[in-house]
Amino acid sequence: MKHFHRTAALTLLVTLTVCLAFRTTAANATRPNFDADPHPPPPEYALTAAWASLPQRFGAAGRARADVFYVHPTTYATREHWNQDIADTVTNSKTDHDVLARQASIFSACCRIYAPRYRQAATGSIESTDGSGEKAFALAYEDVKRAFLYYLAHFNRGRPFILVGHSQGSRHLNLLIAELIDHQPLQRRFIAAYTPGVSLAIGEFGTTYKTVALCRAPTSLHCIASWNSFEAGGNTQPYRARNAQHFGSRFDAAGLTLACVNPISFDLQIPAAAAAENQGALLGPAAAHGLPTLLPKSFGARCVDGVLMVDGTHNRALTLTVLPNGMLHYHDFDFFYENIRANALARVAAYFSGRY
Repeated sequence: MKHFHRTAALTLLVTLTVCLAFRTTAANATRPNFDADPHPPPPEYALTAAWASLPQRFGAAGRARADVFYVHPTTYATREHWNQDIADTVTNSKTDHDVLARQASIFSACCRIYAPRYRQAATGSIESTDGSGEKAFALAYEDVKRAFLYYLAHFNRGRPFILVGHSQGSRHLNLLIAELIDHQPLQRRFIAAYTPGVSLAIGEFGTTYKTVALCRAPTSLHCIASWNSFEAGGNTQPYRARNAQHFGSRFDAAGLTLACVNPISFDLQIPAAAAAENQGALLGPAAAHGLPTLLPKSFGARCVDGVLMVDGTHNRALTLTVLPNGMLHYHDFDFFYENIRANALARVAAYFSGRY
C-alpha cells in the first residue's frame, strides 16, 4: 500500500498556485459532480497522438545523451468537464504553442524530449468543495504515471533522464518521484527534476522523500529544483500563510519554509543573483519563428522566506502576466530560460562524469 501512503502525504505538498491565483466564486458552477461527469477515454501511449512531443520535435534526438520527461501545466480552461479529452485540438494547440514551445524547448540542448498528453484537471479544480477536484487530479496523475511507465518500457532504453514540469505538471511529477523513484533502483538514472510552480516544504525532504534531496548546487544529482516567482515588493504573506495551513502541523517552523532554488545560481549558498548573471529571459511578443528574442541581463532574483522575488519587472516595457499580490506564476521558466538551459547541460555532464 506504499502508493496510497505516499500520495496522501503529498496531498499537502502540492498547492496549485495558478488555480489559487484565479480564484472565482463560480469556478465549478456548470460542472456536474466528478462521478456524474462522463470521463474522456484514457490515452493510448502506443499511439503518436498521445504525445505532445517526441524527440524529433525539438531536434536533439541524434546527439542527446539523456532524456527529458516533461509534463505540461494546466491549459484546460473549461467549466463544463473536470478532465480534458486529449482529442480536444483547441486545448492541445494551446498546450503546444503557448507552453511546450516556451518551456520544453529549454531542454533541447541536453536531451531527447518526451511530453505526454494527459487528461489534465481543468482550471479551478483545486477549489472544489465536494472532492471532485481531487478526483480530477488523481485521474490526471494516473495518466502521467502510465505515460512515464510506457516511456521507460518503450523509449528510455536505460538512459538517464530529467523530469520537468510546471504547475499541475509539477504536482504530478512530485508525486511520481515519491512513488516510483525515491529510494528505488530507478533513482540511479534520475538526474534531477525541475518542478517550479507548486509549493514544496523543506520538511518533505527526509520524510516524504527519503533519499531524493533538494538541489543544493548547480551540479547536484538525484534532486528537485523548486521555486515560485513573485515581483520584488509583492505581498507573499497570503501565499505563505496558505501553504503553512496546507502543511498543517507536520513540521516545525524550519520545515514549513518553502523550498526555493534560485534558477539563476542554482546554489542554495547563493540565494540572490544579480541581473548581470541572467543569461537570457524569454519574454515579450512572439517573433517570426514563434518565440520572443532572448533578453540577457534582464532580471535578478532572490530567494526570500522560500519565495523567489524577481527584480526588474517594473522597469521594462514588456507584457507580463502579473497575478494578485505580484505573483509571476506564468513566467517561472521564461525569466530564466538560458540559465535553466545551461544548468540542465551541466547536470547531464556531471552525471556522465561518474559522479552518480
